[in-house]
Amino acid sequence: DNAHHEAIGGATLDIEDPATGETVATCAAADAADVDAAVKSGQNAWAGWRQAGVKQRGAVLRKAAALLRDALPELVDLETKHTGRPKREYAAQLGRVPEWYEYHAALAETSEGRVPPLGGDPDHLAIVRREPLGVCGLITPFNHPLLIASKKLAPCLATGNVAVVKAPELAPASVLRLAEIFADAGAPPGVVNVVPGEGVTAGAAVAKHPDVARVDFTGGPRGGAALGALAGARSVSFTSELGGHA
Repeated sequence: DNAHHEAIGGATLDIEDPATGETVATCAAADAADVDAAVKSGQNAWAGWRQAGVKQRGAVLRKAAALLRDALPELVDLETKHTGRPKREYAAQLGRVPEWYEYHAALAETSEGRVPPLGGDPDHLAIVRREPLGVCGLITPFNHPLLIASKKLAPCLATGNVAVVKAPELAPASVLRLAEIFADAGAPPGVVNVVPGEGVTAGAAVAKHPDVARVDFTGGPRGGAALGALAGARSVSFTSELGGHA
């Protein structure tokens, strides 16, 4: 709801600089209760965001892209300190992140339905139109927190869905900062929700929540198999990119 909250159970995560082992930040550690609160916030926001139309949603995404560009030095420092990857690499990588929001804003604004032929039947008309799903659970890994979160979040928001993003427990800060940027860009409360926490607790809670309509996961094969089973048990769409740690 465009505000920071402590974990309902009071748990916290210590974020370490992998280069030194020093604790550089502390944040809330979400569990199932926190995920449920985030999903409810998303549900409350979805009707308004869906009905806002592609022009209004596109304006929010473009404003977020502009704010991201302004915040790049801060975000590069955060991701370097929390993941241990070189600053030069993140400066190049994160410099492209705003483009994801601009591209998907434009794509949504220019998308059209289809009227496929029905074999010459003059009495029937078929119309194909894509509709948003609702609350989407997006689980992003520690090695590229902001980039991969944005690859998931940009199409999710542009098409009228709302998001619960499970930020990686080792490096959640840049994804939490992204939520602040979307609030500043005019996203209504509940459209972007970020829950930092461990995969076995917060990630699993996202995948099995009955009101999460789609789950998108990037991480390791074992985690993907476990979360895929939870989503599959509810017969909801599940997409995974496997090979890392989430």
